[in-house]
Amino acid sequence: MPGAPQTPIWDRAHSVDTVISAFARSGTLLDRDGVDVHLAELDDKAACSLLRDRWKDDFPVAAYGELLCTVAALRGLLGYSPTPTSVEVFDWARELKRKAAEAIDGPVEDFVVQLSHTQQLAPT
Repeated sequence: MPGAPQTPIWDRAHSVDTVISAFARSGTLLDRDGVDVHLAELDDKAACSLLRDRWKDDFPVAAYGELLCTVAALRGLLGYSPTPTSVEVFDWARELKRKAAEAIDGPVEDFVVQLSHTQQLAPT
């Protein structure tokens, strides 16, 4: 049908090159083999920053959440292994906290603490 929009053919190599170009504009030089690792590291940094700053009620927390979602979507489009979104990072942290509390509050052993009287040393 003339004039109908054509469905673009997805080209993974072109998409990876587009990502490389975007990072190059910000001064980060990547090759095709480095995109996967760089995106994973970017996600890791954003997740750590999100957990570090989670009690702040300001822009960085929202930005970390958006960045995690964007990286997860981009990695999915490029066919890389999935990375967590902010909700999944918070769920992981909550589960880790629950397991740690269970481990700490597990079997309790009583033990005796005996404090001895302070002894004075003879002058030398």
